[in-house]
Amino acid sequence: MAARPVSELAAELQGGDESAAIAASSALREKKDPAGLDHLIKAADGSEFASVRKLSTMALQWFADPKAIAAMVELMHEEEEEVVVTAKEGFDFAVGQNYTKIGEGMAIAKEESPEAYSVAFDLLKGMVNSTEGFKGSRASASLGRTGDPQATSVLVNLLKTGDESQQGKAAMALGGIDSPESVAALKEAALSESASVANSASGALRSLG
Repeated sequence: MAARPVSELAAELQGGDESAAIAASSALREKKDPAGLDHLIKAADGSEFASVRKLSTMALQWFADPKAIAAMVELMHEEEEEVVVTAKEGFDFAVGQNYTKIGEGMAIAKEESPEAYSVAFDLLKGMVNSTEGFKGSRASASLGRTGDPQATSVLVNLLKTGDESQQGKAAMALGGIDSPESVAALKEAALSESASVANSASGALRSLG
């Protein structure tokens, strides 16, 4: 069977048949076609069917695209609890899988909804010490990619108290935050007895100029 075009699936996603819209949402998720992303975002926020709103929100985590990240961040601040929970779970997944897009996506969301950005920012800070796979290090990297000075204290604390790997990741993340506190902490870390930490801190200082 030939693959169905995005335009056809989008029409069903936005139509009045709930079963067809559910199937279309699933199909667009499986395709991961960037052309379908805007349709899923629209459905997540405005479909008349709760099931479609939830499934479309869930689908966003599979797109390595800043727009998908931004949409999940904004959906975290919706009034519908099931969508909020699904968006938070999707964001958590994205930090582990598509973390290089987190900073850019959050920057988009910050302009659209500062309140939603704050929720996502707090979630990221809470993930920094995660022992679940690479989530902690990727949360650190994501905080650095936001460029937000509010992340400085969390990353500096990790740089001072974390294990060698965490310290290195925190140092690299601080290289994305141009603040006096970041520079001071990196200068200190550049003198670390750990060669890997010292190298990461020196590289971060160079990136800050």
